[in-house]
Amino acid sequence: VIGSKEVQEGINVVGAHIDSPRLDLKPNPLYEDGGFAYFKTHYYGGIKKYQWTTIPLAIHGVIVKTSGEKINVNIGESDEDPIFTITDLLPHLAQEQMERKLKEGVKGVHAEQNAIISAARKDMLGATMYLACRRKDTGKYEEGAMCCQTCRKLIINAGIEKVFVRINKRKYLEVNVEEWINNDELLNGIATY
Repeated sequence: VIGSKEVQEGINVVGAHIDSPRLDLKPNPLYEDGGFAYFKTHYYGGIKKYQWTTIPLAIHGVIVKTSGEKINVNIGESDEDPIFTITDLLPHLAQEQMERKLKEGVKGVHAEQNAIISAARKDMLGATMYLACRRKDTGKYEEGAMCCQTCRKLIINAGIEKVFVRINKRKYLEVNVEEWINNDELLNGIATY
């Protein structure tokens, strides 16, 4: 609202702000470990940490160079951009995680999650994913392995259309991702890993 009198006669100012829940990057946030790039972050706005796992995220902000030049940053909104996510573990692999307090965060990644976060979204739209699980302790294939509900959500959000799951040495199960959407077990009260 703009008044009709001169500024010298006085002004009224109203200020407000929003405590938007978000994750902020720390100064010099990028580091590498095990062949992956990671960001050091801190949270703001009273976030519920468990709500931030396995959902596609984007980076928004401004970089100001020492020269004063401003660069707007928006990565993760376009189909050509990489996808950022905070990963989670399967319940049967997460016994140690389940003992942690919620504030201690979520650690771990599944092969499906790794594939999705490593690819540009435009490369996943309409794509096919192949899944085979080999046990770390025996080196043998895990017969009948299937994507957990968390990975299913990521696969759906990534735009992948088909998943081939290795049932045994010679047989694969073809899954149309649309079936996961139409027959969501969680909507029927069925919780699986």
